[in-house]
Amino acid sequence: MTPDNLPLRSQIPPPEVAARTLLQHRKAFMTYNIARLRELIRFLSTRKTALFQAIPFLLHVNAPFLPGYQEGAMSESGLYGFFGSGFWKAALKQFKLTESKIRPYVSTTAAINGLYLMGSAGTLAQVSYSDFDYWVVVRRNPARPANFERLRRKLDHIEQWARDVYHHDIRFFILHADDIRDNRFGPIDDQSSGATQRTLLKDEFYRTLILIGGRIPLWALLPPGIGRDDYQSWIQQAQQATGTTFFADDYADLGGVTAIDASECPDALLWQLYKANHDPAKALIKASLIAAYYFHASHYPPLCETVKQRFAEPIADSYLLDPYALLFERVVDFHRRTEDREGLALVQNCIYLRLSDALEPQPGNAANPRSVLRSRLLADWRWSSRQTGHLDRYARWPEKEKRQFEQQVVKKIRHFCERMAQAHVAVASTSNCGNNDELRVLRNAAGSLFETQPGKLPACSLDLRAKAKSRQLALIGSDDPLLPVWSVWDQSRIGPGCEPDPVFEGPELLRTIGFLLYNRLWPPPGSQFRFITGASGLTQGALRRTVHQVAAFVGRYECDLSVYNRTAQWQKIVVVLIGPPDGPVAGFQSAEYLLTNSWGEFYFDLLELSGITADAVKYRKIADLIQHYKNSSSADHCEHYLCLPGIARPQAAIDQIEKNINKPQGLCADRKINKADNDLAEGASDGPAARPFLDQ
Repeated sequence: MTPDNLPLRSQIPPPEVAARTLLQHRKAFMTYNIARLRELIRFLSTRKTALFQAIPFLLHVNAPFLPGYQEGAMSESGLYGFFGSGFWKAALKQFKLTESKIRPYVSTTAAINGLYLMGSAGTLAQVSYSDFDYWVVVRRNPARPANFERLRRKLDHIEQWARDVYHHDIRFFILHADDIRDNRFGPIDDQSSGATQRTLLKDEFYRTLILIGGRIPLWALLPPGIGRDDYQSWIQQAQQATGTTFFADDYADLGGVTAIDASECPDALLWQLYKANHDPAKALIKASLIAAYYFHASHYPPLCETVKQRFAEPIADSYLLDPYALLFERVVDFHRRTEDREGLALVQNCIYLRLSDALEPQPGNAANPRSVLRSRLLADWRWSSRQTGHLDRYARWPEKEKRQFEQQVVKKIRHFCERMAQAHVAVASTSNCGNNDELRVLRNAAGSLFETQPGKLPACSLDLRAKAKSRQLALIGSDDPLLPVWSVWDQSRIGPGCEPDPVFEGPELLRTIGFLLYNRLWPPPGSQFRFITGASGLTQGALRRTVHQVAAFVGRYECDLSVYNRTAQWQKIVVVLIGPPDGPVAGFQSAEYLLTNSWGEFYFDLLELSGITADAVKYRKIADLIQHYKNSSSADHCEHYLCLPGIARPQAAIDQIEKNINKPQGLCADRKINKADNDLAEGASDGPAARPFLDQ
């Protein structure tokens, strides 16, 4: 019997057998949990290990000399059964404390029933920067609702402390046991999928969880495949056993997951599409699993049940029991089963990149489980050395190739969305798992990231954005006076034979500056950025000042998912006029416009001024287009900024343009613009709409 064909345990054994079975499963789970903990710590630095060991201790105590202290919040501290544990002893040593000194700051009652780590930490997918995502399961106390807020503040302080001191992201998700049991996981935000995933999220939680402290989930003790109706019967039988050592208080009833709700899958795919902007390889792997659940539900039960079935297996080849190893195996099998050769090759590439991004003790160490699994997979896939060699050189790929790979991933996830829509569940329809607001947020967020629009500036590769601090980028103007193209180049030498990498080509200066700002490639650390003016007529000083001025006005916009519940509105407008050195306004042939909106998108527009000799007319047309965009936005305030680096008397020209703003005269009917930008300026005069994404 294969792991993907689990038996349904419908027979409830006698009390003694039930108790013995559950205790045997408990022993198997704890052995498995210890192995996961060892793997997690194995690949952590000494400092990150200290952070990891300190977290449960900081939740257990509330002392003014420790991070996370909240005055009057003693009752919100305390982790069930934590005293005397290995974490407790390690933290006392780390903080140089004695039990007698810390005792007054330990709550006599445990407010936290369980602390569980989930996600890639402790798996083959763990890397040095893997977040620590904790589920903090607390007692519900309707009589004291303020307790929840004090605990939230305590956890917020610990998160900030981890970022400041250890430069590592940790996140706490506060949940109640009955909410988890009923698959209620709170509102959607940048880190939580909200109601778009319920059984899918619980499946991921169970298959990746590591028990840090508190009560063991009952799910880990019950036989694989057990039905919901028999869940409580097993517990009741075990408690009735004569002389039993099974005590229900030691366990947390978080509910089971025997099947994936198909109605969640379309919305869950939208969530993975949104997450592809952060980690495309991981997003495609998870999207493939969702598609497997949806299209072949009878063949693919929840993966957490497969993981649980293998708790008791020998751990000599523990890497084969790893949650991500089982995930990789399933998604490859799914693409083979559906005979999707393109999808199979793409997901195999993603798996290989995930395994190759290891924080390994020694490169190529044969004992490293990631290396062992990688070798096993390559033998199964029958890959050539040419295929692996190309992926091994991923860091040296040109920017264009990396971006093409990411776009292929996005295209495949969108293909899954379209197939599900065609099957019978339209993505735009309301489903049982989400609400209209959350679905609208996800569609708009995904559309904002991946839909192309006239004038909209593109994203760079995620690899470039993540490693920009180690690159030497340059903003270059063409030396050919007949080809005034601006571009961004990566001049870093990653390896022998590497040529400078063209990251983006304008042709206009402000469009290129906008690309740098949108992709967070500016400001650079130290002196890692070069300016080459070419035949532009600008000096390097003028060019640098222009970039600084535009960046200072635009600012570093931070937004969360809530902004996508509203129509995008223009927020900032930058206008740059660049002409002959020290030339008059009459020398300008065009005005460049950079616009940002409330969704964090950047747009470019170009106003042609060729053939116009009168300065007053140019002033009027420039001002008119500024006012046009302001009028098309319903935002309370849309700011604008004028930058004229190539003019001898810039303030005089700025004053004339400002005088023309708000005057009642229309320009839009006769303005001349590039054909590529015509739809943006004329057809989308209300700004980018709240485009429902993949709305079939």
